[in-house]
Amino acid sequence: MFAKARRLANNFLPLVLLVLCLLTRTSLKAQQHFNLWTRATVALPFAKKFRTDVEYQHRRQSGFGNHNAFDDNLMHSFRLWFNYRHSQHVSFIISPFAYFSNFKVIQKASDEPAQKSKEYRFAVAIDLQGELAKHFFITGRTGLEYRLFEAPSNNFVRFRNRIGLRYDAHSKISLQLFDELLLNIAGTDIQHFFDHNRAAFIFSYAPVKPFRMDIGYIYITRLGRTATTTFDEANFVCHLTYILPEVKKK
Repeated sequence: MFAKARRLANNFLPLVLLVLCLLTRTSLKAQQHFNLWTRATVALPFAKKFRTDVEYQHRRQSGFGNHNAFDDNLMHSFRLWFNYRHSQHVSFIISPFAYFSNFKVIQKASDEPAQKSKEYRFAVAIDLQGELAKHFFITGRTGLEYRLFEAPSNNFVRFRNRIGLRYDAHSKISLQLFDELLLNIAGTDIQHFFDHNRAAFIFSYAPVKPFRMDIGYIYITRLGRTATTTFDEANFVCHLTYILPEVKKK
């Protein structure tokens, strides 16, 4: 019994240390903005290796002078994903189409009535994972996305790189920590090469087979498109996924 408890503690120790580092980091800076990110995804697997995801997102943000994350619109989006699982350790991901309706991040009173902007996005990525110990994995995702805005001069190519740790407690529960860096590699000046950085803790729970729920917290340091100084955001996350029965070849 004690040996089992000791093994469990050893498995959780790196995760606990990373949580403490994340919490320490968030306490070093004042949180200037609060958001609520929600997402609903319907996933359709094909022949074990292929999967199509249809995704809808809605994000809310705090208004000027308050910390109410439900106060104002931040973003609506619709996105289509195609996933190919090459092996247990490698997956390839393509998003051939995504539509975003973006509202300005509220930093001052005049931002609240700002008009929304339309964005179309195309993305490719590779997912990697390796087992460090039983139930304990290192994870990573590297990708590129082309962001096409209504204004012809506002098109960007953005590079994303994420590295994290995941602990699968059992088939229904997992915990994940990751840090993701996003960089503008084309379409902007060198001052805006840095886009933003995300540090996250996510709890995943699958109560029954078709459903999965992800709840968590993401701390963001962001540089606005026209800003020269960064600001911080506290993001509360709730994602729901419904996995349809696998489509099998006849």
